[in-house]
Amino acid sequence: MNLELTGKRALVTGGSRGIGKAVARVLAQEGCDVALLARDPAALASAASELGTETGRNVVGVRADTTSDDQVRAGVAEAVRRLGGSIDILVNAAAEPAGYAAPPGIDAIGLGSVRPSRMNAGRMSSERANAWSASSTAPGSRSPMAATAPDQNTVFRGMRLQEDDLLRADLIQQLMCQGEIPVAALERRYAIDFEDYFAGELEKLGPLVDDGLVRREPGRIVATTRGRLLLRNIAMCFDRYLDQPNGETPSAPRFSRAI
Repeated sequence: MNLELTGKRALVTGGSRGIGKAVARVLAQEGCDVALLARDPAALASAASELGTETGRNVVGVRADTTSDDQVRAGVAEAVRRLGGSIDILVNAAAEPAGYAAPPGIDAIGLGSVRPSRMNAGRMSSERANAWSASSTAPGSRSPMAATAPDQNTVFRGMRLQEDDLLRADLIQQLMCQGEIPVAALERRYAIDFEDYFAGELEKLGPLVDDGLVRREPGRIVATTRGRLLLRNIAMCFDRYLDQPNGETPSAPRFSRAI
């Protein structure tokens, strides 16, 4: 198998053992230099030494806990430095395999695999980036094989996230998890004027305010007690992809109804 990956730089979370290590081995065999990101320094050192010796590629171990924003930021920066350039390929495999251990906490599955993707967005080397996700590690997930034809490699390709994508993801995550949009904090974090940036979205939000589902306060937008039952509807006001046509069936709605 030749995936034309010679000279690429890859970051593999959960790369010190199991599925992550197996993926890292194949990437190194295909000519990638690989950074393994995991929590156990001894396991990292052993895996990096083993794979580097076996493949002749630059394989390094980077210690970080994917449930920590600060550790992931530092880990990605260290991987970039030690591999000598921006990351071309990101593999998220940092979760316990289903059926072999008690299900990890929501933070480990829901956020643990998301953080490296978000932190790495600004360090991907090209506009179109490669991304593998070992999604079978999360209980109830569907195998990536189901999305590909029998004679195709199990590879997903996706567009690099833009700053607007990160801003909206942050906003919607705050709303869905905390029941409010921290307007002032988002303005500071992304250097925007919220009223101007989201003028169209705030117009869509108006009817929900009138219905008593949302309350606008200085520095934040808060879902009311009734509104918390309809957080998805509130979030939809800020989803810029919602009104875009479905590529396969343009006349069909892009997402299912919330209620």
